[in-house]
Amino acid sequence: MNEMTEQQWRNKWFEWLKDSWYEQIVEVKHNENIFELRSLQKSERKFILSKSKKYVLVQKVNKHAQLTFWERSEALSRCLHEKETKSALRLLHEVHEHFSFDITFQKTLSRFYWFIRRRDVNKWCKTCSMCQHLRSLKSSQELLSILHLQSLDCLDINYIESFISITKSDLHYIVITVDYFLLEISIEQVIWVSFN
Repeated sequence: MNEMTEQQWRNKWFEWLKDSWYEQIVEVKHNENIFELRSLQKSERKFILSKSKKYVLVQKVNKHAQLTFWERSEALSRCLHEKETKSALRLLHEVHEHFSFDITFQKTLSRFYWFIRRRDVNKWCKTCSMCQHLRSLKSSQELLSILHLQSLDCLDINYIESFISITKSDLHYIVITVDYFLLEISIEQVIWVSFN
């Protein structure tokens, strides 16, 4: 089988080599002596070498090169470029019933990977306008009702029979009305005349 030349390899991995997230990791996976050519401190080299062990370069014949990441569960997740993260978040969160952060993040595991995955998923779920409108209340929260009142909405009416009656056929009442919205009290005398 033919070995790929350095230029052919660079052409195949061009998209990953120009991505600031993965450039150094792809270089290290291809050639571990790359740090002799760069001016990195020893601690930086050690960090990138250890980090690059979690990645796998997948080169399929006549297809694009793909970088994958070993999850803790030992499953491979496809690495995403920064420009692809929004469409992945939309797919995982919005297309499937607006799941919470925990569920959406679990759905990214073993499927997609990028450096700031946890932070992006959390931010996406917190800023989703649909979730903000429909999210259920936590048990520690209480819904404060907003009352839209107008005059006569809170009205109390009561009556008192008169102490003094003029005739037996006429009944005198005092009607008391209280409008709690306008804070008004009105008292009126009403004469009820019965025709017997």
